[in-house]
Amino acid sequence: MITIPHNFEPYPYQAEILGTDKRFKIVVLHRRAGKSKTALNELIRQATLKPGVYAHVFPHYNQCKKAIWMDPDMLDLHLPKNNIIKKNDSEMYVKIEAQGGESLIYFLGADKPENVLGMNFDGIVLDEYAQMKEEFWTRTVRPILGKSGGWAIFVFTPQGKNHAWKLIQQAKDQKDWETWVLDITKTKDHDAKPLFPKEEIDAIKRDTPEALFQQEYMVQFIDDAYSCFPNAERLAIEKHRVDQGMFGSERDPHQFGIDLA
Repeated sequence: MITIPHNFEPYPYQAEILGTDKRFKIVVLHRRAGKSKTALNELIRQATLKPGVYAHVFPHYNQCKKAIWMDPDMLDLHLPKNNIIKKNDSEMYVKIEAQGGESLIYFLGADKPENVLGMNFDGIVLDEYAQMKEEFWTRTVRPILGKSGGWAIFVFTPQGKNHAWKLIQQAKDQKDWETWVLDITKTKDHDAKPLFPKEEIDAIKRDTPEALFQQEYMVQFIDDAYSCFPNAERLAIEKHRVDQGMFGSERDPHQFGIDLA
């Protein structure tokens, strides 16, 4: 007898995500919290329960190939071999047995939206959604789900207040949406211990720029977390070094020069 999830005993926070029946789920977790593994197991579970067409999508095709298709701890571990009817390595899809029929699961990249047009998904995972173009969801996937009545899971770590942050705001108070935003202090294992011990968290914090640590591990939506000088504009204006109008609109391109001599 095959049990789904297969070779996966979810931690309490993962079990909560898997346990809800909301149509749209937004899962914002810190690095190494098992975002993709959680979403993949839900995808396999749903595809096993209901015959249909499903997809796991990353921003780029090669990301999906490396993270899901080729990683021995992902698809090969969690998809029961006895359930597989066909596995196509060149096109990256599997046909599996489902209750009352068959399901197809595709593994795709959002960088090639033309490969998605014409498909009719019953469920889809948008992995690292914060790194995708917003149009992939709004113009490509959402109309498909509108016709099929399918579901979607968005999983990501923050990348500033971009379209992923905006999606969270839009999802508030929507009855068919649910959101989880869990930082490194809120993800516990089966013994209620943090995934990262305190000494490791302290070491990561020491070795990582503060803004980047807050974004990647404390799951804060910080603009310019990767910037060498994230507050340069604000400080220059506050210290009266430049006029605010010098920077123009926040949408205008900015260039800075550095004299190392």
